[in-house]
Amino acid sequence: MLDDLVDRVAGLTFPDLPEPTVRRVELLVADLVGAAVAGARRGELPRYADKAASTRQARMLVPGDRWGEAGVAAFVNGCACVALELDDGLVGGGHAGAHVIPAALAAAQRAHRAGRELVVAVAAGYEVAARLFRAFRLRHPAHPHGHLGAVGGAVAVALLSGTDPVAAARVASTLPILSTWAACFEGASARNAVVGLANLVAITSVDLADAGFTGAADALEQAFGQVAGERRDLAGLAAPVDPARLAVHGAVTKHVSVAGPLHCAVEAARSLARPGPITEVRVATVPNNAKFAGLPRPNSLSSRFSLPYAVAAALCRDPARVRSFDHDPEVAALAGRVRVAAEPELEARHPGTHAARVTVVGPDGERTALVTEPKGAPGRPATEADLAAKFAELVPGRADLYARLTALRDAEDCADLIEGEL
Repeated sequence: MLDDLVDRVAGLTFPDLPEPTVRRVELLVADLVGAAVAGARRGELPRYADKAASTRQARMLVPGDRWGEAGVAAFVNGCACVALELDDGLVGGGHAGAHVIPAALAAAQRAHRAGRELVVAVAAGYEVAARLFRAFRLRHPAHPHGHLGAVGGAVAVALLSGTDPVAAARVASTLPILSTWAACFEGASARNAVVGLANLVAITSVDLADAGFTGAADALEQAFGQVAGERRDLAGLAAPVDPARLAVHGAVTKHVSVAGPLHCAVEAARSLARPGPITEVRVATVPNNAKFAGLPRPNSLSSRFSLPYAVAAALCRDPARVRSFDHDPEVAALAGRVRVAAEPELEARHPGTHAARVTVVGPDGERTALVTEPKGAPGRPATEADLAAKFAELVPGRADLYARLTALRDAEDCADLIEGEL
């Protein structure tokens, strides 16, 4: 089934893609680059990039003007784009963009491809990744980073490199990375490198296929249909590829710097924020969110995966600001008064969502708000103005870069797409 799907998406051409699809890809690429530039300013990545800088094949989205071999750039940019939890997601789970776009961008720069070719490759790779995320249901504590999406990344890279995409997808399928939720909750920053490695796998799989390495046809199904998960929608792999209804249109753009399943609760809490003391906060949410109910470790990555902390931050900080979700003792103290309970009825009424009802208790009584779908989801899509404002917040002073990225189809050489210091 995978071979057939890859064959069909590999047949997409730029004239096949209607204007809304092309525009959606351009916006997703710009959105992910913005998330990566902001994420790369923090932590270990600038120091790693200093060690890895080499040939000018592909741009690393770290401060300054650093380039490296395509696989290294894909790794660094993959790490960066998930560092602040601002990469796009998919309804039902998975992060196709984070696994496809950094690798595709690096490959397009290495091969000096035109922007139109990158648009087609991202659309095709995203389609494969999204369908694979829907095809399998992971068993807890397996995490959706580092594996299925890399196969879509390999397809995108192959299309940009002139390599057989089926051969590349098979190799990537044979090199799965198994990640778990532990690093998220502990705040171990190596968790970001899992996505970096997936992008490196995408690049390397194409290079391996070019060299004659072969992959196993059944490896992915065994790894994620038996070992780490179970089959969910394998029939979806065989569904028609409609250029007007590609998976990029179902992408969820993120506008709050926390894990996607926490966004409904954050929005509900923000609508209730008032000056004055808070006695207690109650959060009712879908049962699948129970894993986020713990208090965070004292670091900013762990804080972004704690439902009590995210709600507390939304009540006393501006959630539109990235730093509002960095670890802070004052917010942590309020998080200790947040109680989370699973409510199966919310799942029954709003299946497949991360719906949350938040109740704030204070001297003036109780206030309650319910949010069933976050901003940026297909039912509440972000406007182009929203996405431009997000980029401006993450990459201040670079409106010129946003304009080039959102006019990707016009780029003659992707190696010149990202210019100047970041």
